[in-house]
Amino acid sequence: MTSRKTLKRVFDYPLIVEKERKLTEFLGLKEDSIDWTGIQEDTRYFTHGLHPYPARMPPHISRRLIRMYSKNQEDLVLDPFCGSGGVLVEAMLYDRMAIGVDLNPLAVLIAKVKTTPLNPETLYKVKYKLLEGAAQRLKSSNYEVPNIKNLDYWFKPEAVAGLAAIKEELEELSLMEEVADFFRVCFSLTVRETSNLRKGEFKLYRRSVAELEKFKPDPLKTFSEIVSENIQRMADFYFEMLKHPKGKARVFKGDTRNLLELGVVDKGSVDLVVTSPPYGDSHTTVAYGQFSRFSLLWLGFPEQEAYSVDSKSLGGRVLKKEKNLGSATLDLVLSKIDQVDQSRAKEVYSYFYDADVSLEQVAKSLREGAYCCYVIANRTVRRVKVPTDQIFVELAQKYGLKHVVTFRREIPNKYIPHVNAPENVRGFKGETMTKESIVVWKA
Repeated sequence: MTSRKTLKRVFDYPLIVEKERKLTEFLGLKEDSIDWTGIQEDTRYFTHGLHPYPARMPPHISRRLIRMYSKNQEDLVLDPFCGSGGVLVEAMLYDRMAIGVDLNPLAVLIAKVKTTPLNPETLYKVKYKLLEGAAQRLKSSNYEVPNIKNLDYWFKPEAVAGLAAIKEELEELSLMEEVADFFRVCFSLTVRETSNLRKGEFKLYRRSVAELEKFKPDPLKTFSEIVSENIQRMADFYFEMLKHPKGKARVFKGDTRNLLELGVVDKGSVDLVVTSPPYGDSHTTVAYGQFSRFSLLWLGFPEQEAYSVDSKSLGGRVLKKEKNLGSATLDLVLSKIDQVDQSRAKEVYSYFYDADVSLEQVAKSLREGAYCCYVIANRTVRRVKVPTDQIFVELAQKYGLKHVVTFRREIPNKYIPHVNAPENVRGFKGETMTKESIVVWKA
């Protein structure tokens, strides 16, 4: 593995804040008046870069939306599909209280760490103790290998040994929960980088035979480098947050389809929603569960929980009975897909059914006059274009959300290729999602 270099900060956060303050003056302009693409934007400053996560909302998008639509320091910002917590970090940096909800336990773990400022001196002390203990365990083979299906297929023997030594040492150290979680996030990334998983993929694809022959994983070295880099990121965040004592965040594991039942927010209590829900069912768009699986298994989460993330997500279960959801656009799309593939039409309906249920819960959580911002992408299913943004606008009308504006942006960097072969038809290539819509409502 290529050695990680010491990070050099190239961003000027106070300057960014001033630019975003001036940008709020554009709130009433046409949607093409603001460039939302952000090709040159740094997306990994502070704790944003602690751990990769699929389809992250770029920080400049959430930062901009929060500064445009939150006017009071007492505002409560909610991200009901918080993923790894980027929106929450930006809300904290703007001196806001924030709440995040996600059903993926790995996302919840990462989000908690990203939003918990930790003293870097404490982390450095733990790092050396942890690495020394893991090295001794590895040398003496004093560790137990976890029972994970097909472990030898996805991890080389040297990777298994090193990861097992780190895992055992981390579990036996007496640490505050927040500190232990920081190192668990570092360990999760080490699992990914020392596995046989193909680089640059979120789904479970194994490296080629040629790549595996050259691949020489060294978990202790990789873990050490990741920890050092992440401590530096945490240090930057820790000292920056000393300037923002009112910025706080709480993260909860839960299903947004039952948001109000979770007890994390009350009806009419939220001042701003900024979120990016899944763009479709996980097995045809972004497989959050596949991305998280080995991290969760190595971290000791129950096998059932590690394997069920995607099936629990929006559209994860195909519904047999359908009802009219109140979107004429959706009805037209479903009829077109149904003519080609009835099973895919049911999958698309199931996703929008779940999205509609969650949207109702989110709408009920908003106070009157509050704004709600969804970053979503349109897709193509069986060569039928699915205008997800327009469908969401139509669904939201039932719950009193008034459409304000839809901003559109190019997606400059994605792990999803710009074309694929979704139907396995020779010579046919379908476009993947290269554009996003930022839909803004007012309650």
